[in-house]
Amino acid sequence: MSRVPTTGAQDGGLGLRAKLWLFAIAGAAVTVAVVTPFLAPNTGGKYVMPGPLTHAHASLAQDCAHCHMTTASSIKTPLHGLIVSEGSLEESGKCVACHTFGDHVLSPHSDDPALIAAMTERAREEAIARGVSASDLEPFAGYDRIACAVCHHEHQGADASLITMTNRQCQTCHSAAFESFADGHPEFRNYPYAQPLNIAFNHASHLTRHFVGARRDHAPSSCESCHVPSVTGAEIGTLGFESMCASCHSAQIAGDGRAGAKGIDVLSLPAVDVMTLRERGFDIGEWPADSRFLETELTPFLELALLGDRRGSTSVAEIQEMNLLDLQGATDEQLEVVTDYLWSIKAFLFELTTDGHRAMRSRVEASLGRALTREESIGLLSQMPVDVVRTAQRQWLPRLIEEMSEERERRGPAAKSRAEAEAQQSASRPADDSGDELLDDDLLDDDLDLLAMDDDEDTDVDRRSTAPSVYQASPEDWVASGGWHRRDETYTLAYRPTGHADEFLKCWLDVSAARAEGPGRVAASHIFQSLADRDAPGMCTKCHTIDGDATDKRLNWISSIAPRATSAYTKFDHRPHVLMAGEQQCNSCHQLGGAALIPIDRSVSVPLPSKSAFAPIQRSSCVECHTPQAAGNSCTQCHSYHATPVRRSINITPLPGPVTSGEERE
Repeated sequence: MSRVPTTGAQDGGLGLRAKLWLFAIAGAAVTVAVVTPFLAPNTGGKYVMPGPLTHAHASLAQDCAHCHMTTASSIKTPLHGLIVSEGSLEESGKCVACHTFGDHVLSPHSDDPALIAAMTERAREEAIARGVSASDLEPFAGYDRIACAVCHHEHQGADASLITMTNRQCQTCHSAAFESFADGHPEFRNYPYAQPLNIAFNHASHLTRHFVGARRDHAPSSCESCHVPSVTGAEIGTLGFESMCASCHSAQIAGDGRAGAKGIDVLSLPAVDVMTLRERGFDIGEWPADSRFLETELTPFLELALLGDRRGSTSVAEIQEMNLLDLQGATDEQLEVVTDYLWSIKAFLFELTTDGHRAMRSRVEASLGRALTREESIGLLSQMPVDVVRTAQRQWLPRLIEEMSEERERRGPAAKSRAEAEAQQSASRPADDSGDELLDDDLLDDDLDLLAMDDDEDTDVDRRSTAPSVYQASPEDWVASGGWHRRDETYTLAYRPTGHADEFLKCWLDVSAARAEGPGRVAASHIFQSLADRDAPGMCTKCHTIDGDATDKRLNWISSIAPRATSAYTKFDHRPHVLMAGEQQCNSCHQLGGAALIPIDRSVSVPLPSKSAFAPIQRSSCVECHTPQAAGNSCTQCHSYHATPVRRSINITPLPGPVTSGEERE
């Protein structure tokens, strides 16, 4: 009897078909197990952790939703860095919630797309000029937005770097590839970049013009005599005026040995044709500045103060075309204008005598049409002492207090000055020993001789005339260290600068340079022109340059600032280079030459052009050290990807609310 062949199934084994079915079922189960966490709603993505997070993000490991989407599209998350999906772009929004980059955060280089397009076209033209085939320069075919995960890969370990990039990553878009920094990298173009000068200083002209012959031994011995790297290393800063410049320039600024005036005329009694005014019957009261004996002019500071008052503003505008030194041919209407002009000056001097610095501040604010900052207010009169003003009033206009009282009566209550009004209001208040309160109405009493000339003054003059003759310094030389002084022969209050960074000069240059909207615009420009001349007392603009336009200017007081015209994609740290330079120091890279000397032109004060006394740095200066075996030559050593520096947002914590009635703080 023949035997029937048996199958594997009959022997208790699985047939081929059964095995295939089991394999398919097992594969489907594994697929469901893997995919379900990504598709399941409200899981927060907690089922999958591809790898440890970096230390910076470790606190986010408990909730994947901090960084990842929880929608079905997040199934592509494991492929981040390989593809740019809508999901990864959406998740980039979670990145920039903490890391901000400006207005074009996901654009290439986080920069303006139009600018990127222009730079790309220029780079293509330069590459073709170097012999690169145009067919090899197709722009990056893809996206106007680039997800953060294309370059920054998380889940690579706690110590992994999120910012390290390879040269090949850069060349994904920058298709004009070259072998290395030494072989094929484009030459530098005018690097470091030209930028406006904050300080009118040229190394070549300074050394070749001022440190020659016998003075050569006084020249700085090295760059470190004046310079030091900034905290970031990106810029080379300066040590400051006292360390670098004072030994040669302090005396210049103070005016020592100056042939002309060492001080600045601030307030004055301008000379007028007093005789004609009195002969024609116009009452100007006391006015010692007679054009028969002197030619003192209206200072721009006093002009600005007068324009802050309605009466003064009108008279100043109308006298512009008159010759105040000779009024014989003037009409009665013109003489009336001159009379008002002189009384408006007296009114301001009265306010200054009685109200001090506040009078000057209120006039300047009204004239400029804006409020002054506290710093500007402090510098207006730079601690002008009360005795200087009141002594000048006693000497020049001894009857000013009485005259202003009489003038007020003639013109009626509307003519009352702010100082008088405030003095009356404060008459009932207790006196303040600080001396800062206004003088009260007793100052206007006829019997009060507080500001009148001493009756014994003639006797003092006679007594002095018999004394031996001795040298006495002029008021200007008496304040050799700077400060306020009177020049009685010209009826002028003047200020001599105290030295570098003088508060008075800095304040008035800033105030007069800024845009003004009030009636004193022209007067402010006159002040600026007088102080901004490079030979003016203090000589500020001999070194400090000016930015802006004719109506809104700015003085550059700081010498070392971040470059204003540099590439957003280039970075450099001086600190390691200074350490490695050895005896050659900065000269290893910075060679004098290639720029004309700064011309000496004292007739104008304009912003100096961008120029450097140093020849552009060549790539060959860097190649010697920057090799893979030495200092390294990767793209990111010198180039930044993001045009805008990364800033980390800070969560705003609200202040606790006020304690309600009945509650107590623990």
